[in-house]
Amino acid sequence: MQRILVVRGGAIGDFVLTVPVFSALREHRPDAQIGLIGYPRTNRLAIACGLADSTRSLDDAEIAGLFSRNAPPAPALADYLRSFDTVISYLHDPDDTVRENLAESCAGRIICHSPQVTSGHAADHLCAPLTLLGIPVPGIAIPRLRLPEECARKGKKLLRPLGAAVVILHPGSGSERKNWPAAKFADLARRIHSDSQLTPVFSFGEADSAVRAALDRLAPDVKVIPTCDLAELAAILAACRGYVGNDSGITHLAAALGIPVIALLGPTDPAVWRPRGNNVSVIRAAQHTTEGLAAITVEEVLRSLDQRARRAT
Repeated sequence: MQRILVVRGGAIGDFVLTVPVFSALREHRPDAQIGLIGYPRTNRLAIACGLADSTRSLDDAEIAGLFSRNAPPAPALADYLRSFDTVISYLHDPDDTVRENLAESCAGRIICHSPQVTSGHAADHLCAPLTLLGIPVPGIAIPRLRLPEECARKGKKLLRPLGAAVVILHPGSGSERKNWPAAKFADLARRIHSDSQLTPVFSFGEADSAVRAALDRLAPDVKVIPTCDLAELAAILAACRGYVGNDSGITHLAAALGIPVIALLGPTDPAVWRPRGNNVSVIRAAQHTTEGLAAITVEEVLRSLDQRARRAT
């Protein structure tokens, strides 16, 4: 039985954009055992969606040996790496330290591919190593996440107390400059509630304390998704009627689940980083304006959301 290990760091969106690689491995190597070294929250998502059979955390102390020239990988890590026939590493490795440590420990094939995108869309860039394994690269790599029925039922159960026909609004991101103004999210929530049969619900990440505090003030009546792990959030997203969010990992996650998604982009280059999916609309702020993302109007977002939601019904 072939054993393939994928090593993937980065944030949530980076992992989601790598999903087509896992999907291609599953399709073209159906009998292979796939391992993942990644961060715990994306590891749990990978297991829940059947992308990987086993995982290890990049936060484990012994994994740090991969990045060190001064000491060989710990024996336990070396034994683990040696158990794989192929290792695909997406770790940033400008001086080849990781490559050399992998070569010292693993007798199988080692493919190191930079996570830094130099041309084209990130999802296509990340699929390039597949050609070295004789696996066809998708013409357009689209991340698709499929939750098992048990997870889907759990998502519906978690969503039920929040309301009927829920639209999730995710006002945060990894950078304040990528955020549509909190006041506009508050206005959008009010308009959704009054103009449609949909129920707006906010979602916040760990780094969204400032925007959450602002929306607690501006829209205190809008419910918030309780704290949950990434796999549970994916199940909740999959059960909702639509999603509006900034350039964030959660927006990529929503797009990969196939629900109607409105992605609000400002400084991000959509040719490289736009969320890909079969049900995604991107609204990008005009780059020549001084307003930035604030130039996107609530009316634009509502129109796009209405169009996407109607297509999905």
